[in-house]
Amino acid sequence: MAFKKGNTPWMKGKKVSPEIKKKISTSLKGNVPWNKGKIGLQKHSEETKKRISAKLKNNIPWHAGKKIGSRSLIAKRHISEGLMGRKLSIESRNKISNTLINKNLRGENCIHWKGGITPLNHAVRCMIENSEWRSKVFERDNWTCQTCRARGSITLHAHHIKSFDNIMKENNISSTEEARYCAELWSVNNGVTLCTECHKDIHRLNKETITI
Repeated sequence: MAFKKGNTPWMKGKKVSPEIKKKISTSLKGNVPWNKGKIGLQKHSEETKKRISAKLKNNIPWHAGKKIGSRSLIAKRHISEGLMGRKLSIESRNKISNTLINKNLRGENCIHWKGGITPLNHAVRCMIENSEWRSKVFERDNWTCQTCRARGSITLHAHHIKSFDNIMKENNISSTEEARYCAELWSVNNGVTLCTECHKDIHRLNKETITI
């Protein structure tokens, strides 16, 4: 029997009596092995083998060209439900935070650096503080749209009651570091949970009001 590296078998060092051995043998009699009649793992087609071989020769990752996020809606829903309400420990949050602010991963040293073309608003929305703010808003509103009361298999948005842009301008935020310490930006009281359609309606109404 094979075990994962580093895992110690539960029976290591233990002696099994002849009586127990006999009981185990008796209980297993007549059972059909799960792999009986199977020839190894499911084999690739010749066409697939050729594609994999060509990628390996040219040092191309096997997943190159595959669509990201191609999971089925059912799989995505199961993942979402499994993560719903999950909270990271303080230790985990600190590890993530320390990794994100590590000077070796910032600016020109980051593998995603494109010459500083990312707008500040987008950079702030990608911060871990924004993710935590969204989670707190969803949790407070019980993952329910506060306009139409929809809940379940829908996409939820955390909407800023006082607009994100206005907060950034009024507090003269010019960097992600300044945004990190802006209490108004991460106030849960300034957020509300909305479904996609209700969120669109609010922004559509705001645009019409400004136009008038």
